[in-house]
Formats: sequence, C-alpha cells, structure tokens
Amino acid sequence: MLELWVDDVKQWASKGSAGCLQISIEALFVSICQKKHYLYRQNDRNKRRQKIAQEKKRLLEDIHKYNQQRDGDPIDINTVVEKLSTKSAESMIWPWQGPNRDGVDILTKKGLFDQEMLLSRLTEEKQILVKEMMQHCQYLKDSVSKVQTLMAPVSLITQTGSYPNGITEEGYNGLMCLLRRNLHDLRL
Repeated sequence: MLELWVDDVKQWASKGSAGCLQISIEALFVSICQKKHYLYRQNDRNKRRQKIAQEKKRLLEDIHKYNQQRDGDPIDINTVVEKLSTKSAESMIWPWQGPNRDGVDILTKKGLFDQEMLLSRLTEEKQILVKEMMQHCQYLKDSVSKVQTLMAPVSLITQTGSYPNGITEEGYNGLMCLLRRNLHDLRL
C-alpha cells in the first residue's frame, strides 16, 4: 500500500508540461501548509513567514492564471485561502483531480514519501558512517603499530644502558613513558 502511495506522489510530481500550472498550484499549496505547520518549531520565524507570504502570493497568481484558461474548471480562491488559514490537515481537492482511488489525500501520501526518503537517507548516512569508522579504526591500528615500532629501539637502548646522542637515562625513560602513554591512548 505504501509503495502505491509513493508511486502516486512520484506520478504527481512528474506530470507533463501541459499541467505545469496544476503542478505549481499543488506544490505551492502543500509547501505553504508544511511551512505553516513547522513555523513555530523554528527560530527563524520572520524569514519563514516572509517565505510563506511569497509562496502564497505565487499560489494566488498561479490560480488566477489557471482560472483565466478556458479549458479548466475554475478554482475558488476564497476556498483556497480559507484552507490555508485553518490548521487542519485536510487537503485541497483540485478540479483536475479525479475521485480519489484509495481515499488518501496527497498530503498524507507526500508525508509518507518524505518519510521513505528520510529512511533511505538514513540508510545511506549509516553506510557512510560505518565506512568512515572502519577507516578511523584502521588509522588507529596503524598508529599503534608505529608507536610500537618506535618503542622497540628505545627499549633496547634502555636495557643495554648505552645512551647515544648525549641523551641521559632519564631522557630515554621519559621518552619511553611518553610512548607508553600514547600507546595506551591509542588502544583506548
């Protein structure tokens, strides 16, 4: 059932050029409804209100253009404005839409489509995150190996007691202490 609704939304979004105004009207109406719904959850309320006002103006202009065409049923602008001003989740039924086959409006279908897209993005992000974490773990393993490689000659010098380059026993012990700490941090 969900797949059918997703297909309906995809069909709705990919109508031919003949229904450009219809697509624009439906998209603007849905966009305005969604933006109004999320308006009070956001911090940038002023910008969002301005965007809603711009889209509402474009919607009314598109409806006016649509109503001037001879071949379509006119849209009642007052009904559209009334639907936009209410907080109900009820969708507009446009004159070009046939009777709803499954009884589910386009807003519900679009919401489900958005949820499916979010899920696919989440799956994609998870794959990327796993790959990055594997790379990071490999980097840490390589770093452990490098620190262990550095510790071997320092440990040998400390055991034999022959300190080259004028470094004292305390210097080599301090270096060994730092290398052990780095190794411990990398293993954690």
